[in-house]
Amino acid sequence: MVVESLLLLTILFTAEPNLSPIAPIESTDLDQGSFALEIGGQIYDWDVLARFVMPGESLRIKIIRKNLKGNFGWACSGGELLPVDPFEKVWVAPQESGFYPLMIMNRSIKTINLFVMKSFQNLQRGRLNQYSIGYYPKSPSPHPKLKTPEGFIEATAENESTRLSPNFVLKDFICRQPGGFPKYLVLKEELILKLELLQEKIRDKGYPCSKLFVFSGYRTPRYNTGGGAGRHSAHIYGGAADLFVDEDHDSLIDDLNHDGRHNSRDSKILFDIANELDMERPDIVGGLGWYRRVSGVGPCIHIDVRGKSTRWRQ
Repeated sequence: MVVESLLLLTILFTAEPNLSPIAPIESTDLDQGSFALEIGGQIYDWDVLARFVMPGESLRIKIIRKNLKGNFGWACSGGELLPVDPFEKVWVAPQESGFYPLMIMNRSIKTINLFVMKSFQNLQRGRLNQYSIGYYPKSPSPHPKLKTPEGFIEATAENESTRLSPNFVLKDFICRQPGGFPKYLVLKEELILKLELLQEKIRDKGYPCSKLFVFSGYRTPRYNTGGGAGRHSAHIYGGAADLFVDEDHDSLIDDLNHDGRHNSRDSKILFDIANELDMERPDIVGGLGWYRRVSGVGPCIHIDVRGKSTRWRQ
């Protein structure tokens, strides 16, 4: 709470003139409830989330009250907030790409970390601002929900640790190819949601999992081709993650079945839990791969949000 409060004060005193002022809060009308946010038809109880938009794009944000009374304060560090009603606004992204946190405050604070992306049209000869991305396939993507990106998120040394959800930050998904900042990536919000739900489900099954270890998120087409993966890999569209549970931080999957080994039986446990999640949430269904061993990593699984159920074993 202290960090968020300091950030709120920073926004208030350093933001551009189009900052939406904080409405006064009538503390006598408030109780101990909380609130959630509805964005894009999805309701989030998280204290922090992220959205990736194009310049000038509009984003509708609705407050879902839970026994809360009184006013809500809204503050953004850029763009424009247009009122719909006291509990709903439309944020219009600025034309300049960058990072624009937005905060909503009542009893608690919700932070939406907004990234305005660089247009795909800025990609010239496979490079964006000297960062090598490569070439996207000319043939259409075979994945219903994963298409050639409209834009790229700019990752910098200053923003790479920005939280995208309760457990994941931007650098968890940056391509592992060599190169300095700025770096660029594509990332689907649905993938972040799926990772959070999978992590919660793993814990509900009784397995320790403070945070899933994502060792491969976004891959540039250049990096992806070098690894021998398919031309239309879900990774190049920002919709996939390769992962395992690593609570002891030894860079190996944990011994989830307690047989004294770190092997494919442990990754099969994750595969089964992820498969169960897909059946429960068809809105984020996707590919699911069970890997007995990946060079330099060991047993793991692949999940994605391609929009159709695909299963494989390798």
